[in-house]
Amino acid sequence: MKKRIWGTLSPFFPDVTKKEAIVGMNIANASFSRAMLRYSTFDELHFFVYSGIQADRVHNIYQEDIQNFKGEVKFFRREELPEQMASVDYTAFHLSDHLQNFSSLAYLRNRYGHFPITAFIHSLSYQDSMKHYLTLSMDGLGQSDAFLCSSTPGAEVIAHLMSHAAASLGKEPSSSQRIVVPLGVEDIAGFYSVKTARKKLSIPSNAVVGLYFGRFSDYDKMDLFPLLQAFQWVLKKTPDAFLVLAGNVQSEEYFEILRLWSQMLQIHERVLFLRSPGETLKRVLYNTSDFFISISDNPQETFGLSLVEAMSASLPLLVSDYNGYKEVASDAVSIKVPTIWGKFPYMQELSPFLDASSLHRHLAQSLALDNRVLREGLLHLFSSAPLRAKLGRAGRERFLSLYHSPVVIQKLESIWDRLKSNYVPVPSTTDPLAMPYFETFQHYPTEFLSQNMRLQHSDFFREWQKKGVEYPILTNLNWAIKRENIDWLSARLGNAHLVGDLEQIWPKETWALHYTLLWMLKHDLLEKV
Repeated sequence: MKKRIWGTLSPFFPDVTKKEAIVGMNIANASFSRAMLRYSTFDELHFFVYSGIQADRVHNIYQEDIQNFKGEVKFFRREELPEQMASVDYTAFHLSDHLQNFSSLAYLRNRYGHFPITAFIHSLSYQDSMKHYLTLSMDGLGQSDAFLCSSTPGAEVIAHLMSHAAASLGKEPSSSQRIVVPLGVEDIAGFYSVKTARKKLSIPSNAVVGLYFGRFSDYDKMDLFPLLQAFQWVLKKTPDAFLVLAGNVQSEEYFEILRLWSQMLQIHERVLFLRSPGETLKRVLYNTSDFFISISDNPQETFGLSLVEAMSASLPLLVSDYNGYKEVASDAVSIKVPTIWGKFPYMQELSPFLDASSLHRHLAQSLALDNRVLREGLLHLFSSAPLRAKLGRAGRERFLSLYHSPVVIQKLESIWDRLKSNYVPVPSTTDPLAMPYFETFQHYPTEFLSQNMRLQHSDFFREWQKKGVEYPILTNLNWAIKRENIDWLSARLGNAHLVGDLEQIWPKETWALHYTLLWMLKHDLLEKV
């Protein structure tokens, strides 16, 4: 039976212990990589890495999952891509991000391979992404390639941006597909003693706890001022209410402003701020809270991974009616807060000149919530245990049927198999992002290696050969400079040979001969006659 082989260029293995890596995209990628190793039915997973060090790091971090994978996990250097594409019938290549490498990988595939390429989407609102959409709208992608969109609103954004980019180039939109498939997470439901956990966190045992879990950043996540003000109103009616705000602190200034504002509102004794909780504490918080809150106001949010985690723990949701939240949080599992926006052309005109944080702060601050609905939604969830139970049960069922990692991996494999079976080749053209080095810089050297050039061993080579020690090869060159190639040439160049004559008897690709000859000339192992 024919093997099903999956390939990727992507570093799906971020170090999520580092502060800068604790963002939704990296957490989603780490979750995906583990899910592939645990649930995939592929015969082989091929990872193309920058170096052996990167491969070793992945082995160390995911050693147990790699050992338990039912097929084979193989690592290759990026330099091996053309050879592997030509010799292996890949089912699909998949990337962690639709902006990095997608276009160039397609051009390389069009020359050497025969497989679809897919990529996840993540944040879609950053101005510097437009240059990638211009490249993606050229000639590399085909109808068998696909953007895997975590939500329908995200897919609509991709369609608009690709059409906009194509129109600016005077081209028709790319024939690539947009397929909606959600991100998956592992089940985080667990058995924790609510009483013990709350005691450790200094949360009153009789409190009804609303949880926000996400980054503290008004410009890159959401502004929590409306939530604190709504909570002040709720506290006057339900004194048992308690609010936990937890997550990575992306903006120290904003974090401190929130703390001060809770004091100004005189609610600080009923609000717990937790900075950078680890994975264990995150699970404890999800499993000891009563409902989950996320009032996203930022266009960088596409899906809502924290909402899925909350549903896993049977938490009802109070969320803004915005972006991918519209789809993830159905009416059966949530109370949604309407949002109001305006159109400000000057923001679009200035977007190429502003840094990402300033631009996103402007965009987010122009999105308003219906604060009456926010207040009333909070009140309903803080005061009604039956409502919380009803929404929580529905959320748990929704998680298990749509967002649990094994379910999502099965959906992804079905997509990859279908794209492969319907694969339509794309004509090979030149990658516009591949710099034409050897034409652009051809006037730099004195001359180029030619068939009429006669070469022989140098005096240095003969002296070094007497030592019986192999000449050192710098790190990461062994894809091009191989000992057997050096030995092959060394056995023949005791007498002078024309490069053209060597080409006639060389058993491998000509470029490998030329590269080895030039390397040996560089290191004074050969000389021109």
